Amino acid sequence: MGCDAARAAAQPQQLADLLREEFGFVDSDKDGLISKSELQSLVKNVSTEANLPLVDGDQLDFSMKLFDLNQDGKLTTEELLRALVLDGAVAEDAVDADVYNVFDRNGNGTIEQEEFRQGLGDVGSNGDAAKDFVNANGTIEQEEFRAGLGDVGSNGDAAKDFVYGRVDRLSDSGGHLNSSAFGNALVLMRAVLLGY
Repeated sequence: MGCDAARAAAQPQQLADLLREEFGFVDSDKDGLISKSELQSLVKNVSTEANLPLVDGDQLDFSMKLFDLNQDGKLTTEELLRALVLDGAVAEDAVDADVYNVFDRNGNGTIEQEEFRQGLGDVGSNGDAAKDFVNANGTIEQEEFRAGLGDVGSNGDAAKDFVYGRVDRLSDSGGHLNSSAFGNALVLMRAVLLGY
């Protein structure tokens, strides 16, 4: 295997891969799901290290729902790691270099639409999680809203494409997001997926 192939094999392929080693302890029973007690343990460790107050049960329940990106009622290790990386991916208008490298798969210094899709991973089948976020004001019933929009793509691809396309048009980047435009796209995805 050549140097380029070895580097590509070691390169994280999705956002969750960036924290997998560091946060592997969270899924203590290694079943791929994060239980409320496992999340509580993580929160306790982080709170102790950062000298922050512990969260109460309601806040923990909210966090479980917030990080359940596809809103299937189960918090997976992948979802938690993806959400944690997405939360810290853009700081002071700069994209974390490791995050940028996950997306820039071909190494050309810009992010194409398919790279954006692949780097984000699964964010909800048929785009339901993104649809539900958009309907947060409750003016119509959730199922009516979903039915009216129809299938917006498996793995949330239509939501990813919407965010990518919107930023692409606003930045007039011709399908190649530079670092600044990519940062804007990540901030929009964070708003869609995490609500802030």
